[in-house]
Amino acid sequence: AKVLTAVSKAGLLTKLERSGLLSKLEEQGALSTVEKLLPLADDYRVISLTKAVVNTPPSTLYFGAFALALAEAGIIAAVPDDSAALVAAQVLSVLVVGALA
Repeated sequence: AKVLTAVSKAGLLTKLERSGLLSKLEEQGALSTVEKLLPLADDYRVISLTKAVVNTPPSTLYFGAFALALAEAGIIAAVPDDSAALVAAQVLSVLVVGALA
């Protein structure tokens, strides 16, 4: 609710409409494509998950990111660098955790 209030007070939707960006997106069919994907997003609960994340206190998100970073450091320390496959596993874990954090 805080995000929507901030968006409303800033007049972002009005500015977006006045910029002509929405018209250009509609001309290119992008909005129709997004509209077709909405049921799929609803099936996978993307919207409710996004809402939950947006409403999560920042301290909780910081703690989660810190915990992921510590876990990643543990993985890197625990997995030996003996072979290319293990180094690749370390790199893959860094990429996954980096994307999550």
